[in-house]
Amino acid sequence: MKSQELKELHGKTTGELIKLLKDAEVAFMKLKLDHQQNKLENTSSISTTRKNIAIMQTILNMKQKSENKVKADELVAEKAKAKKAEKGGKE
Repeated sequence: MKSQELKELHGKTTGELIKLLKDAEVAFMKLKLDHQQNKLENTSSISTTRKNIAIMQTILNMKQKSENKVKADELVAEKAKAKKAEKGGKE
């Protein structure tokens, strides 16, 4: 996968990445089937597709973890704000 394609993948949303990943997995299964039936001429496309799937999964996991981190940070900020307001109300 070229650097331009990687940049494009990093720019996609989580939903778009999931759709691309499912499409790539379907294509990978078709390549494996074609290889078993001796219909596949370029067998290196199997490993290339597998590597592309791994890259997409990695980017997707990174995005999901960063989204969860943002949500956790927002939750902590809300709790801190609530505690601060609670202390202000008691005095």
